[in-house]
Amino acid sequence: AKLLIKYQRLPRGFLWNTSLPPLFCGCSTFGKGKLAISYEGSVRRYRKWICGKVRISSGVLKFCKQLKKGGADMRTDEKIAILEKQKRLEQREKEKEEKRQELTFSYTVEELKEKIPSKKLMLGFLKIVLEMKTVTEGNLKIPFIEDFFDVIEEKEQSVWYASNQHNVTFVLVFLKEKKKRMPISEWKEFLVKEMRGNQIFMDVKKTKEMEKLDYICYETPSGKGTFYNITFQLNEEKGYFVGTFGCDQKQKETMGVLLEAMVQQINDDRKEEGGNHDGSDYL
Repeated sequence: AKLLIKYQRLPRGFLWNTSLPPLFCGCSTFGKGKLAISYEGSVRRYRKWICGKVRISSGVLKFCKQLKKGGADMRTDEKIAILEKQKRLEQREKEKEEKRQELTFSYTVEELKEKIPSKKLMLGFLKIVLEMKTVTEGNLKIPFIEDFFDVIEEKEQSVWYASNQHNVTFVLVFLKEKKKRMPISEWKEFLVKEMRGNQIFMDVKKTKEMEKLDYICYETPSGKGTFYNITFQLNEEKGYFVGTFGCDQKQKETMGVLLEAMVQQINDDRKEEGGNHDGSDYL
C-alpha cells in the first residue's frame, strides 16, 4: 500500500514528532525551537569554540540581551557563567514540573468522557476548558482545548495543532474519497510495517473498533523520550478522515486518557448518522 498523502512542510513552530503515522511523515524533537549561541574567545592562549544549545524562553532572551549589552568588553568566562546559570534554572524548572506530574492522579476513559459535555475539568493541576469545534470541509466535530495550543493551522483538508508547553499534538487529514473500511487488524499491520520502514518502532498498546471509527493506541520514540499516540480512521460517504492525538508518554495516564476520551467523543457525535457494528477491544 502506498502512502495516501505527503507533506513537504509542517506549520511554523510545530513539534516534530516521530510518532505520527506514515500518512503524515516526520521525525522530530520537542520545543518551540532551539537557539544556538556561538562565540569565539582566547582562553589560556588556546582558541576555543563554545556552543550552547538551550530552549528559547524568557530567560534565554534575557541572556541574549545581556550579551548584547556587554558587547565586546564582556569576557568569555562571564558569558559562559551566565549561560551555565540559565541552564541550571531551566533544569530546575523542568524537575519541578516532572515532580508535579508525578503527583497527578490516573483516570479512566469513561470518567473523563463523562466530563467532556460539561466542557470543564481538572487534569491533575491543569484546568481544561473544552469547546466542540467543526474542522475541515468534511465538517468533523472534535473536542478542542481552549487557550492551550500555541500552533494552530486549519485548512480545508487538514488541521495541525500543537502545544509546545504541554507536549501535545493533534493532526487531522481529510481526503475527498470514500475508502473501504480496512479491518483494524490489517490497518494496524499496515501502520507497523510502514513505520518500521521509516526505522521507527511502533509499540501497540491497544486497539479499539467502534461504531463509526477505529483507533490504535501506541508508543514510539521521539526527539525527547517516548511519545504516546492515538491514531483513528473514520470512513464516511463524504470522505476519509485520519487523525492522531499525541502527548509525552509521562502523561499517558492523564493527558493520554483525556485524548482517548476525546476520540471516543468524536465517534459518539457521528453515531447519529448510524453505526456499522458494535465496538470491541482487541490486539
